[in-house]
Amino acid sequence: MKKIGILYKFLTVMLILCFVPFLTIGYIGISGISNLGNTIIDENAASMENKTIGNLQHLVSDKTNEINDTFNNIERLIDAEEDFALDVYNNPSNYTYVEQYDHHAFEDNASDPPPDLAYSERFKRNVSFDYLTYKIAPINISKEDVNETIKIFSKMITFFKSAIIQHDLIKWIYIGTPQGVHFCYPGHGYNDSYDPRVRGWYTRANETGEFGWTQPYVDAGGLGLGITASKPVYVNNKLLGVVATDVIIETINKNIINLEIEETGYSFLIDENGDAIARPNYTAGNVRWDESFKTENLLNTTNTEMTETVQKMITGNSGAEEVTYQDEKKLIIFAPVKSTGWSFGISISKEEALGDVAEKKTLLKGNVDNAIYSAILITGVLSVLIIITCLVFARTLTNPIKKLTEGTERISRGDLDTEIDIKTKDEIGTLSDTFNRMVKDLKKSREEIEEYSRGLEEKVKERTSELQKSEVKLSEKIKELEKAQKELKTLDRMKSDFLEMAAHELRTPIVAIKTYMGLISDEKLGKVNKKQKEKIGIMSKNIEQLTKIINEMIDVSRIESGKLDIRKEHISIPELVKMIADDVKPMADEKGQRIVMNMPDSLPNIAVDVDLVSKVFMNLLSNAVKYTPENGGINVKAWDEGENIHVSVQDNGVGILEEDLDKIFDKFYTGKSAEGIGLGLAIVKGIIEQHNGKVWAESKIGKGSTFHVLLPKTGEKT
Repeated sequence: MKKIGILYKFLTVMLILCFVPFLTIGYIGISGISNLGNTIIDENAASMENKTIGNLQHLVSDKTNEINDTFNNIERLIDAEEDFALDVYNNPSNYTYVEQYDHHAFEDNASDPPPDLAYSERFKRNVSFDYLTYKIAPINISKEDVNETIKIFSKMITFFKSAIIQHDLIKWIYIGTPQGVHFCYPGHGYNDSYDPRVRGWYTRANETGEFGWTQPYVDAGGLGLGITASKPVYVNNKLLGVVATDVIIETINKNIINLEIEETGYSFLIDENGDAIARPNYTAGNVRWDESFKTENLLNTTNTEMTETVQKMITGNSGAEEVTYQDEKKLIIFAPVKSTGWSFGISISKEEALGDVAEKKTLLKGNVDNAIYSAILITGVLSVLIIITCLVFARTLTNPIKKLTEGTERISRGDLDTEIDIKTKDEIGTLSDTFNRMVKDLKKSREEIEEYSRGLEEKVKERTSELQKSEVKLSEKIKELEKAQKELKTLDRMKSDFLEMAAHELRTPIVAIKTYMGLISDEKLGKVNKKQKEKIGIMSKNIEQLTKIINEMIDVSRIESGKLDIRKEHISIPELVKMIADDVKPMADEKGQRIVMNMPDSLPNIAVDVDLVSKVFMNLLSNAVKYTPENGGINVKAWDEGENIHVSVQDNGVGILEEDLDKIFDKFYTGKSAEGIGLGLAIVKGIIEQHNGKVWAESKIGKGSTFHVLLPKTGEKT
């Protein structure tokens, strides 16, 4: 598998540390703009909707007050009509009698009748006359039988004319008597079968004994639907008659409840039972004047929203409700008409009523979207700049390391003329200078070895010549030659081993630097001040970390190449682990931690490489101490598990994320809270697997981690 270069590793780390937080902040910022914008839009829209609905409620309230005044005026008119009728009855001499005219003079083919009073049976319907007409019920009653009644109530013409002049909303004003006589102004024709005593306005007043309004009915005068306000007139607890006045529904629609409400809006009026009193296009249809008219009841619907709204209206409430009617959202604004116990309302399409609100909401949404697009663009530009900056910075740091690596490879191939040119004024620059000196020393050593080899060859030749001249000394010379050849081979092997090890001897300059740093710190080379000591301490710590990293990388390299030298010997695992625990105990004591050992001495000895397995448990125990909080606890257990010895190291530290458990044994992998370069657990895994064992971890965030090691008793793979 192709190796990943340090440049890409470093660049990846830089991008994770810089780019990911930046994108996170950018995402939070953009989300914040979006959420804030939507909140402002919703709040403004809600405010504008409430204001619009409030304006409609004010409009309905004002109109309801007008309607209430209108019906109050009509009620006062009826009260005045009652008083006038009583006065005419009680004081007839105070009023002038109106002369009658024979009804035969007013048949359909006659000329216009004289003014004032006329007996009517066949007057033209749908035509009004400026005189008082009366009609006698067609039930064996003649004019002579009711002549006294006619004389009295014909005198009401004065009041009737005045009432019609002052109240332009009423169509007819009249009185019906128990004798079956009906007096009406303005005059109009009657149907032959007309009897006032069976009409709804008469029977309602007679039965209730008080003022009231009828439901809509078909007008006998031929003007469509109308309603009547009526009240009984009593003399000594005896019914004298019922006074009444008519208001045509068309008049109510045009002159009483009319409101200009956009294109789809309209007004309506319902009574205390939910029956419609008035609304646009409310007609009698084909119903005759003497037939019962069935009113429209708004409660007779399966639409629960509508019925709930109507219930609020008929119980005297004011308000505004949203109702879905015929697949359209509508607003119904309503208020009570207290004089009648009815309710006035308007119905309008919600979309039309709140049209301005929707337009402003769309405009605000566009502004928020533009702000989000701008934020995304700025984030994108800054992201590119961050990537470029990270790349440049990564190259600045990794190029010297790359040069060192390339120089090492050339030296390992025997090119000792290599010189690494790094001019940086940091640890890498110092390492480069030390490396160059090492190469020069190595080159000088090789030249000396080669010179020595050539000298040996000359000696061999001389000795060979001497042996040829002297057979006596041949045996000794042969021995000397063999010895010289052996020495040559030894030196040649030393040279090869030395060159092979050179690539792994980067630790040498580090050790030298560390030594000098110690001498400087101990003031062996002169006095140093406090600030210099602090800096030297930081450098020493970094050198220790670098040394540890180099050692770990060499261990990993040996493990991967299969060159790990394993020297097994039978040992007691409990004794080995207890020895390692003693080494880390000072670290644990500093943090107030307690290490508890639970390992029976009866466990069998197993064959392992003591040094390598010691590294495993040193790593696991030191990690447990490092990531366990102060005053925490660490439990170490070992037990016999069939063909294996099972060892576990448990802590109550910060824990490991579940998604990281499968990755912590990978090279260079570090969790969010981990330190180092991520080689420790990789070395642990490599050593255990070289022993044909297994290692794994279990953990829960906030509760700690448990690392398990399984070592076979026989050393063979389980």
